[in-house]
Amino acid sequence: MAVLFSGGVDCATIALLASHLLPDKEPLDLLNVAFENPRVLKTGNQKNPYDVPDRITARATLAELAALQPERNWRLIEVDIPYSEVLEKREEIISLMRPSDTVMDYVSENNPFNLRVST
Repeated sequence: MAVLFSGGVDCATIALLASHLLPDKEPLDLLNVAFENPRVLKTGNQKNPYDVPDRITARATLAELAALQPERNWRLIEVDIPYSEVLEKREEIISLMRPSDTVMDYVSENNPFNLRVST
């Protein structure tokens, strides 16, 4: 099972409820999407351009969930979307979104994103 996961109260509650429905040995994937921050790239420092607020919050909330239910195998799946891909697919993204019109509302499994799994 997987939950789209920003780390906020709503998705943390959904994740916790989902956890109560699954057998203890079943992993629960928390999918966190981060769009590369081009402003970080322009600064030239070594900060990770995917360490955006929702990613940082998701990591902190993962720790809270793990403390509440240590028997659960919580897996934070970090989906990184490069800024260049957002620009390249901007028109397609906008045409697919309903009713919203921001790139934050779009995630496609058909695009080759960089995925990392934290356990």
